[in-house]
Amino acid sequence: MCGGSKNPDGPAAVAPQKAEANNTKADSKPSELTPTTAVLKRQPTKKFLEAILQSKELSQALESFLQAEFCLENLLFIQRTGNYREEFKKSDLDKPEDRQKLEQLSSAIMNDFMLPTSEREVNIPAKPKRDCLIGIETLKAKGMKMETEEYSQMAGKLFDQCENHVKTVLVQERIGRFQTTPAFQNASQGNPDGPAAVDPASPDNADAKRLLSNGEAALKRQPSTKKFLESILQSKELSQALEAFLQAEFCLENLLFIQKTGEYKEVLDHSDLDSASDREKLEELRSKILSNYMLPASEKEVNIPAKIKRDCLISLEQLKAKGMKMETEEYKVLAGKVFEQCENHIKTVLVQDRIGKFQDTPAFQQAAAQANLSE
Repeated sequence: MCGGSKNPDGPAAVAPQKAEANNTKADSKPSELTPTTAVLKRQPTKKFLEAILQSKELSQALESFLQAEFCLENLLFIQRTGNYREEFKKSDLDKPEDRQKLEQLSSAIMNDFMLPTSEREVNIPAKPKRDCLIGIETLKAKGMKMETEEYSQMAGKLFDQCENHVKTVLVQERIGRFQTTPAFQNASQGNPDGPAAVDPASPDNADAKRLLSNGEAALKRQPSTKKFLESILQSKELSQALEAFLQAEFCLENLLFIQKTGEYKEVLDHSDLDSASDREKLEELRSKILSNYMLPASEKEVNIPAKIKRDCLISLEQLKAKGMKMETEEYKVLAGKVFEQCENHIKTVLVQDRIGKFQDTPAFQQAAAQANLSE
């Protein structure tokens, strides 16, 4: 970036190493592929993920990686639905005891991964989740009386949409990063039928060439912090570019949630908490955030860990039931912190999963240039 920026506290100021990485662009092309750049050249796919899951060493390494990334529930969900599918294939659907066993497995998956009270709740869009839950309940209520063919069709496809979504999320957000870890490299050695065979490191890979021609600046930059995210959100150009990026990534709800909770805090800061009408307005804002982003039926439901969500819902209920009668100071504390943990979690997810990828886009570069104009 040129000097004389009109936005000295913007992303360029937060992450000056970005400019340094760009300045070395011309000199950063390696003459030969190293193991690290070879890993970059493999583009994660669902087929690639399947190859990892079929390897004991790689699946164990992936489990440790996802545990550290605080999203192990995605892998556990895939494993459990895979177990259900295997059990379904070997079941005699004319036997009541086999149908009963499948019903127990599907109910266990629902309780462990798909309900708001589930400790390992996975983030699945409202429609496929709703369709799956309806299927589970239908099989529970009527499965023993269904014709074999009807039962087979419903039970066989029960988790397909949900499993497909979770695999897509893993491929898009985690597997590429997993490939860059020493654990992946160690687990891959001596595994000729593993991921390397499925997705070979092709020198013709256009995305890899782009990364290499940029001197692997995207890997070397580590500006993805909450402070950096805040600087993006404070810039009109960058926040609009981020919105378009997240829309394409199918996770715009995270940004919208942050924006709505931010608007709520602004209104709270400017409210007269001794005024009943101001408290009513705040209650309306909280109810809208709840119904639009935090309920299983919400079209824009965000993925928030069960305990954090439960604490927030309890506080929301307290404010709804007793907020008009609370002392001002008690109300101010509870209303001010009601969304704090949820918002913090969503920002952490964005920083870990999206902001680094966003920086690699032309849209980010263009918006950053507009937000940091030279004199």
